[in-house]
Parts: sequence; C-alpha cells; structure tokens
Amino acid sequence: MDVMSGLIKFVRSIKSGDRVAVYHHTDTDGLCSSVIAAKAIERLIGRKINLQLVSGQNVIIITPAIIRKLKSARITKLICTDLCIDENPITVKEVEKFADILVIDHHKLYHNISSPKTVFIKSVMITSAYYPASKMAYDLFLRIVNISDLDWLAAAGTIADGAYKEWRNFVDAIAKKYGYVIKGDVIYSEFYSKLEGISFAENL
Repeated sequence: MDVMSGLIKFVRSIKSGDRVAVYHHTDTDGLCSSVIAAKAIERLIGRKINLQLVSGQNVIIITPAIIRKLKSARITKLICTDLCIDENPITVKEVEKFADILVIDHHKLYHNISSPKTVFIKSVMITSAYYPASKMAYDLFLRIVNISDLDWLAAAGTIADGAYKEWRNFVDAIAKKYGYVIKGDVIYSEFYSKLEGISFAENL
C-alpha cells in the first residue's frame, strides 16, 4: 500500500462513534504538524478531535503513561506526528489492541510497524531530502482536504526544524503570500518573527 492509499484508508475508516487523538512531539515541528493533522481530520469528519497529547521533552515513543491516557479517554483512532514510535514496537502493539494508528514522522526508521491496524508513513518513504513532519503532514493532507490556510504552520515548522535550505522555494512562496520577502538568515527575518509565538507557546 502506498503512502496516500494508507492515509485515505485511515481517514475513511473513522466512523461517527470513533474517538480521535493526536499525539505529538514537544518541539515546534511536532506542535505544527499536530495542529495541521488535527485540523485536517476535523474538516474531513466534520467534528472536533477528542484528545491532543504532547510527548515529554526527550520522549519520541508511546509510553505506558500515554497508553493509560488513551484508554481513559476511550480513544479508537490515534494520530502520531513527529514521533519515532517505531523505536518501541511493543507499546505500539499495546495501542493496536484498542485503536488504529496513523504515523507521520521524519526520524530514523527503526522498525516497519505497518500492519492492518497501523498506517506507517516515514519521510524516507517519500523523499531522501530532510522533510519535517509539519511540511509532510501539510503536503499529504492537502491532497485530500483544503488546508491551504494552514500553510504558515508548515512554514513555521520547516524553519524551526532547520530545513529552510531544503524547502526554500516553499517557504519563500508562503512568506510572499503573506506580504514578506525573506532576505539573509531566515531565523532573523520579519516573516519568521511573526511565527515565533509558536515556539514561545511550546515552551510555555
């Protein structure tokens, strides 16, 4: 199954009685990718997701504490962004006992956790370029739902994750859309200064 087929299958499998959670990494790329994924899902299913969870500072797997929170909230669909949950397949299998999983991540591939219960999307399946989770989530969901108004989140995550050089044309086009021209170091650009509140919110 290719990347888009898996994503579409996951989205179409969400029924009215399902309870959806998004679990994401604590950094800016993780936060931006989670919001993109959550908003895309909400627009596709016509309602709010049920739960949003953030990992610990140095945590990129599904932990027993997260499993307890998912069970407590009776989650049946879990979306993980910017998290290397394949580093610990055992906890993935624990979640599969009560929920289907969608993974959108750009970290190192440890184990292929694709299964009838898990749609597993790693950046290496798409490109050899450094591909932040925020841009990946944006590009993937944009093909099935209109989230073009969230492009600035994809740009923010891309810049914050140090991938401006790889995706300069993408970021520059978004900056231009909002009336900015990036010159010199993007981190000190007026465009990025408008997005830095995301980093402050994450730290808070």
